[in-house]
Amino acid sequence: MANYIVQEDGLFFTFSSVSDMVSSPVLPRAEFEAWYAYQAAKAAREEIAPRIARAIQQGSSSHDGENAYDIVRGNAERISLKKILARRETLEGMEFGTALGLARAGLRIRRKGWDRTWSIEDGKLTVRWPDPAGGEDAVAPAYELHEDDILADDWEVA
Repeated sequence: MANYIVQEDGLFFTFSSVSDMVSSPVLPRAEFEAWYAYQAAKAAREEIAPRIARAIQQGSSSHDGENAYDIVRGNAERISLKKILARRETLEGMEFGTALGLARAGLRIRRKGWDRTWSIEDGKLTVRWPDPAGGEDAVAPAYELHEDDILADDWEVA
């Protein structure tokens, strides 16, 4: 069972040769790495680096030297690489539950366009925001989240 990491035009996704389908969101590298690490837990961090390197070098993480077109063409003739990459156009962000999972994996999250970031520090949800005077970030426990934040789907990795 192969689940390749495929890269084309700076966008990454996983592609299953078993189901002949895209098996992840189509994301830029930083977001893809965050998603992948969350899905496979912290142990995946060591596994992803050589796969990303192969995807950058040849267009996929295949050990056989296959590029992005080879992977998609060889596994699912009914879908084109162009259609897969077009999914990036519809990616608006992520739901709070996914973002919170990324925070649990050690990443900072925020709402798009916001300067405040959330993370899990010492087992507690913590919020940080820049000091207007240029000093160190202000830090406080996040005692409550507004309903709008919990229901929002515009969270991102900070």
